[in-house]
Amino acid sequence: MLDSVEINTRKGRRMLKKLVFLLVTMLIVAPLIILAGCSGGTLDLVAFVPQKANLVGEINVSQILSDEDFADIYDRLPKENEDPQTLREALDAFENDSGIDLRDFERGVLFSDTLVSGDDGGYFGVIIEGDFDREDLLNALESSMGEELDVDEYKGYDIYSNEDETSAVAFLSPSVFVMGQISPVKDVIQVKDGNREALGGDVIETYNELGDTLIKMVSLQAYLGEETLPDSLPGLPIDLSPFADIEKSTLVLNKQGHTISMETKLYFSNSESAESAENLVSFIELLVDMLPVPEEGQNLVAELLGKLDIERDGSLLTISFEITVSEIEDIIESGNTA
Repeated sequence: MLDSVEINTRKGRRMLKKLVFLLVTMLIVAPLIILAGCSGGTLDLVAFVPQKANLVGEINVSQILSDEDFADIYDRLPKENEDPQTLREALDAFENDSGIDLRDFERGVLFSDTLVSGDDGGYFGVIIEGDFDREDLLNALESSMGEELDVDEYKGYDIYSNEDETSAVAFLSPSVFVMGQISPVKDVIQVKDGNREALGGDVIETYNELGDTLIKMVSLQAYLGEETLPDSLPGLPIDLSPFADIEKSTLVLNKQGHTISMETKLYFSNSESAESAENLVSFIELLVDMLPVPEEGQNLVAELLGKLDIERDGSLLTISFEITVSEIEDIIESGNTA
């Protein structure tokens, strides 16, 4: 099948460019945009997370947004003329559009009970610490939702929510607020007041073991079963069923000096599934390596794949990736000139 694939230089360059931009986005831009409402400070925000959560994560937005390397990486990314050309300009534009200055947020902790389906309203919340103006934040939320928020008193706290209560916010202190569906917001209030049990057990133990990082996440009982995970990928001999046996997973993104690292650990219920998953990841890596790319991009693809490390210890599968800021800048420059 691969022998029949034909690719000209122009298409090959576009493919390489997309791969490069996807990698950079996963490493840098996605954490900034998707999770920018959370970050690191002195309060133990995870102490407010309810016991029923089986997923918890944290991100240090203040460190990311103030890091000169990350700012330089964003500044070097290709953009349209009308786009913000620097990270500072992008943050200013976001503030002008939304009324929210992401630089006001220090850190935050997100949590969820993944066993509660969307049909049942879901169960997701984020606890955010920062130096923000309450009225400005509420006005920004009302503007983004397109409706005025209702206010209800709950155990001494005002909860602001939209009409169907799918989005709610409560201020736990002048510097901390919680957002999410109405149920997790109320649960956080009860935990804070000592009327509900806080997160404990294997989730919090694993979470604490990950230490201080830019981004970290722990998930128990992923339940990637038949309802959410297909048995295979269309057109490819890839069996995904081993991933249904994941009992716990962790994700860490960190930066030491000028080196950025990502590590994912997958804890399987048995070593056989872990071995099958290891073989699958290695096969996908080999498949990518076999894709035809322009001659000028072959060394780049080989270099990126060479940075991917896959290790298995019994039922534990670890996938890690490490890259320096200068290497990311070289990748961006290569993509711009391809």
